[in-house]
Amino acid sequence: MSPEEIRAAVDGSQFDLLIIDYNIADGDGDNGDLHGSDVIRQIRDQNCLTEVIFYSASGVPKLRQEAADRGLEGVFYSGRPTEQLLRKIKDVFNLTVRKVVDVENMRGIVMAGVADLDHLVTDVIRAVHASFEAGKQVELCKRLLEKMRPVVKSLKVLVKEGDHAHFGEIEALIDAIVKLDPVDFETLVKARSFDSSRRVDMAVSLCKDHEGLKQYKEGIGSIKDLLQWRNALAHQKPKRHVDGFPVFEIKDNVEEAFDAARTLLLRQQLRAQRAALNEILTLLGKT
Repeated sequence: MSPEEIRAAVDGSQFDLLIIDYNIADGDGDNGDLHGSDVIRQIRDQNCLTEVIFYSASGVPKLRQEAADRGLEGVFYSGRPTEQLLRKIKDVFNLTVRKVVDVENMRGIVMAGVADLDHLVTDVIRAVHASFEAGKQVELCKRLLEKMRPVVKSLKVLVKEGDHAHFGEIEALIDAIVKLDPVDFETLVKARSFDSSRRVDMAVSLCKDHEGLKQYKEGIGSIKDLLQWRNALAHQKPKRHVDGFPVFEIKDNVEEAFDAARTLLLRQQLRAQRAALNEILTLLGKT
């Protein structure tokens, strides 16, 4: 197999583990001088980070030197005896599976943690509402109705440009609707259109207006970052994998790996914002 054929054939996204013999060509054919290190070099040059076991009857020290000479990274080594090679395959497989399980566990932890924050944000909005006098409660209900105002711009992309002239009438109708008397507060906060992002926006707005809560507005606003991760983990397939960790598009054209460092940061953010929201509820006498 030529280097060009290797480049065309090896797609890291299709394999979990590559097992490559140093004497891959064994001196046969036009590419008889091709070695396993050449294959690994081709694989790594394609930015393929799939786990590789490099083995040879010549022993591990020779393979390590060959890898150092060729600048190969992320390679496991083994001798050629069947028992030794099978043991190495099993060890690497178990390591890879454990990494996948850890990633899936953290994925669940982050999604559950953000769901808890979502409930706490809603509880904060309820607590602020309860602290208001009747007149301000009515005003808050009107703000909630306005917050759920449909975004006409998102509808425009669904129809041909020639029909955009009709959206002026739609805007006028929406303007009239949001000026109507809203339903009761609980119906508003439970409405499907009052989604997680809008809840955070409303909580931030209420903190700005409430003298005792102003110091919390930036922290609550940062929950938007956690929501982006929650949405990516819940709805996206990874764009690719880097060092075994999935990469997601967190926002338009911004990709990040869901690796150990990121999961640690997300857990710290979850813990900090959970504590802050509970502090707010304590201040408002709701815990």
